[in-house]
Amino acid sequence: MNNLIRLVKIATAMFQAWRLHDTDMMDELSLLAESVPKSKESLVQQDKRVEALLRKLLVWIREQPVDSNIITSLAVSKVGEIVILDPTLEKLLNNTFNEKYNEEDSRKLIFEIIKELRDNDVKNKFGYEFKSMVRPFLFDGEEDLTREDWIKINELISAKISDTDNNFDKAVVEKSSSNDPKSIAAVIDLLKIETSAEGIMKTGLAGLNEALYPDLGIRRGLFYMINALTNRGKSFGLAHILASVPLYNKPVLRDKSRIPTVCLMSAEDSLGLIFKRMYELFITAKTGVKPNFFEATTDTVVETIISGFKDNGWDFQFFRVNPSHDNITEIMQRVRNLEIRGHEIIVGAYDYLAMADLTGCQGESRSDRLQDLYRRARNFFSSRGVAFFTPHQLNPDAKKFIRESDDDSEIYFARDIGGKSMTEGSTKLTNEVDVEITFHVAKMSNDQCFFTYYVGKMRGEGAAESARFGIYPLDPNNGLVHDINFDKKTFRKSLSHRSEAMGGGSDFDDMG
Repeated sequence: MNNLIRLVKIATAMFQAWRLHDTDMMDELSLLAESVPKSKESLVQQDKRVEALLRKLLVWIREQPVDSNIITSLAVSKVGEIVILDPTLEKLLNNTFNEKYNEEDSRKLIFEIIKELRDNDVKNKFGYEFKSMVRPFLFDGEEDLTREDWIKINELISAKISDTDNNFDKAVVEKSSSNDPKSIAAVIDLLKIETSAEGIMKTGLAGLNEALYPDLGIRRGLFYMINALTNRGKSFGLAHILASVPLYNKPVLRDKSRIPTVCLMSAEDSLGLIFKRMYELFITAKTGVKPNFFEATTDTVVETIISGFKDNGWDFQFFRVNPSHDNITEIMQRVRNLEIRGHEIIVGAYDYLAMADLTGCQGESRSDRLQDLYRRARNFFSSRGVAFFTPHQLNPDAKKFIRESDDDSEIYFARDIGGKSMTEGSTKLTNEVDVEITFHVAKMSNDQCFFTYYVGKMRGEGAAESARFGIYPLDPNNGLVHDINFDKKTFRKSLSHRSEAMGGGSDFDDMG
């Protein structure tokens, strides 16, 4: 690929980045253009003029104001000026200012162009260095090559073979060495970003964020398991977490050419029920009042859900799956297909993973194969930097902790069983996850209801015991209200001094 074609491709990506108002991406493309070698003096004058015009075109696109009509009005004349000098570029240039791409396709195109150019640079570098080394052998005879020359050629070929092998090394997801300080710096910078206030994703529940110490929120690359009894908060709690991601956080991408994505695979609830929850959660979080889903128009619901993600720059991909036909191989391929389309999954969830078929998992018993499913899922999603959530059922023994007509056993259930590995199907699942959270909707004898949580396992330091448990009131009309932006938080550690004015009853629709 010659330099003129490379510059045209960068201009195509630059225009799409300009349409997306992505200044970071435009800066990255400008640096990529600077890495394209400048014309040699021996190059014909006409090609040098074309190259100069292409570089000016890149700067011109980059400098246009947002929503400017100047590009569309002057693009034709600028393209025509270049085509007159080099007609072979006409076909490529005619596609440079394509305004028909939607946001997803634009990011996919940018990603493909950058990947193509970088792969080409690697190939060209090897070709240039190899030809330079073997030139004396080809034109001057073998005797002109010293022992040191042969060593350098051997090292170059070995490095190329090593790079090729790494492309097929499925185990390597990150690479660094003492010979490459930049790679070490990149790893450190990424860690700083993803554990910073901007990189940690907050839930709408201030108490839960505190319980997730030291992260104080959701961190990329961790596997979160949510425990609960049947119809006592698994899907309900997961919905609040997934809705919190776009509501209170801006995405921090590892690859700025990708689409920041929340991905949900549901083996339990229909997409209709999921969208109903999302609509109600978005409106409640923004207005403080739960809307009537059935009175809202379809267009209103659709617009609310899409804008709920898009306002802070997120995309979502939701799937309803048949768990009888879904296994770890299908799950991984589904994610890879999204990645091919330009998505970077920042937060992923499977509701719930234990329902998936265990084909492809190892172990003598179903318990062993279920543990292997969790292990493989964790390895797959963690290697991609995905914060992955899956709810899981508690086993029947956990129910024994709730005693009839005993409000204390209800309200403190999550705290009492959290961290005790009482997961249905296998008690070893806790070994495979980074964070274990127990949710429980407590139903009191006076019909009052509360949402409770307990963080039983946090890989690493973890929060103090006193911070791991919390109680939220469930409003009779509005359900679980997020308090992350409240001056006075609504969670508490105990109900020993609760106010009688809090009222009773709650809306249990869609608790899951």
